[in-house]
Amino acid sequence: MKKPLCLISFIFLSTLAWAQNVELKTVKQFKNDKSSIYIRKEVNPQDDITGNDIFFDADGNFMLYQRDTKLMLFTNQNLEIEKKIQINTDTSLQTIHTTENNILMGNHTEAFYFDKTGSEIFRVNVYLLLNKLKGSLGNWFDDCYYDKQNDILIIKEGQKLYSIISPTLNEVQNQKNFHNAEETRKLLESGKYAPHLTLDEDNNLYIDGIRYQWGTTAYETKKYICTLNQKKKYIRLFDRKDSNLIYYTIPENEEVESITYHPNGDFYFLTINWTTNKHTLWRIENTWDSQWREQWDGEHVVGKVAVNKKMVCNDNLRLRSEEATSSNIITTMSKGTKVKILKLGKAETIDGINSNWVQIELLSDAKDKDGKSIKTGTIGWCYGGYLE
Repeated sequence: MKKPLCLISFIFLSTLAWAQNVELKTVKQFKNDKSSIYIRKEVNPQDDITGNDIFFDADGNFMLYQRDTKLMLFTNQNLEIEKKIQINTDTSLQTIHTTENNILMGNHTEAFYFDKTGSEIFRVNVYLLLNKLKGSLGNWFDDCYYDKQNDILIIKEGQKLYSIISPTLNEVQNQKNFHNAEETRKLLESGKYAPHLTLDEDNNLYIDGIRYQWGTTAYETKKYICTLNQKKKYIRLFDRKDSNLIYYTIPENEEVESITYHPNGDFYFLTINWTTNKHTLWRIENTWDSQWREQWDGEHVVGKVAVNKKMVCNDNLRLRSEEATSSNIITTMSKGTKVKILKLGKAETIDGINSNWVQIELLSDAKDKDGKSIKTGTIGWCYGGYLE
């Protein structure tokens, strides 16, 4: 039976109502030359030996891996490089994940796990293990995940999952601790070894009930499934009831080098422009799950400022019209003034303090530096480093 025209129109309009457009916001730019550490030597985007890979650790710290130099770069809150370590590998790295503050890498043959000093905790030659299991050569793996809580390495090859319990730097011991796909399924299905890790009938891995998305362009939360389609330029949000499309555009002449996401849900892109010879870091802010973003920011943001948090000024503090020291001063709040944080702004280092600018609302009994009352509910921006 054909659907009525009015019903078809309603469905079409409903679908459009779910779609929205966003722009990538520029976060920072870097030069592509020897005076900078963000080097890329080749133009060919298919060359996996050159380029840069970006990712975040569990605390939201930005890191970058240079394939050309095999250097891992660590930054501060202002995305300034504070430290770099040399990675000992003969081939390019394809998978990069973080477990707490340590880093797991893979190059389709080896998986190795190291800390921010560059010290290796384990290195597993997965290629040899799979070749021995199958009795043939050419068995590369696709991805890997390390669960520190239960000290188990999960290895993905196609639709199959293998595992190594307590991986070490000892190749003989790793062979003994290796479990094939059937053994791995039985191990996780029993619920005895790692109860928070489970598999469904399609061999999808779940961590605390949330499906683990392999790769850096998709993730799941208890509320949303977010997948990024780079070719068609949209993010599909699936909230288990409806599908929402967010369309984005890559500026002309920008070539995407790497994509990742922040633990608060923001997507990040690193591009290179061969005309200007600069790299640009872009961000799409997570606006689809503000509750999750605010909760993460409240637990992790530098300076302990958080949305909806009530705090007090620990010194006389200027209330400004915008999140910058160059903006107009509304008033100067006295030490002890009570405020409520409405919004988190940009991170900045002022007087050696790392924090965020925050939009605040003044609570009752607010006073200025001369002891005069300030109207309750006054809204403005101040630097969060002087709130406690």
